[in-house]
Amino acid sequence: MKIATLNAKARKGAGKGAARAVRREGLIPAVIYGDKKPPVLISISEKDLLIETKKKGFWTRQYEID
Repeated sequence: MKIATLNAKARKGAGKGAARAVRREGLIPAVIYGDKKPPVLISISEKDLLIETKKKGFWTRQYEID
């Protein structure tokens, strides 16, 4: 199985206000959970994510967050 890559940036602020500020910049706020590690706040380009969602197999593909 091929693992696709999504580029993301770490973000500092959490909460509604910080998420709105990220969205105003054209980015999508997200959180990575799991592996008994603390959550990591990231933001992904809206354009890049939209392109990926249009590709066949988006919901079944694994992604590496760069």
